[in-house]
Amino acid sequence: MRVLVLILTLLSNVAFAGIYEVEVCKVQSQTNDTGFLYPCDKSWVSKNNCGGSWVVWDMSEGQGKAMYSTALAAMLFNKTITLRVSGVDGECIKSYDITSMIRINK
Repeated sequence: MRVLVLILTLLSNVAFAGIYEVEVCKVQSQTNDTGFLYPCDKSWVSKNNCGGSWVVWDMSEGQGKAMYSTALAAMLFNKTITLRVSGVDGECIKSYDITSMIRINK
């Protein structure tokens, strides 16, 4: 029964996830292991009703550091990125959307 609940929870989170292609104008890291990126599109609004215009992720693990490198490379080489935001209302760090994936586009 617990497995069924877990599977349904994971499927519901994936069902609301949004994929967005953006240009990166700012990239920031902080000592609290949080990575930030700021989309260049001035019309970007929070997809999780968080209120802020930045997108954040956890950098305490290796994949978070790789996401930071990807965002930085995209900004430096004028490439777009694709990022995944959950779309779950209120799933935020402070007032920013959380991303679980950053992909650089050629």
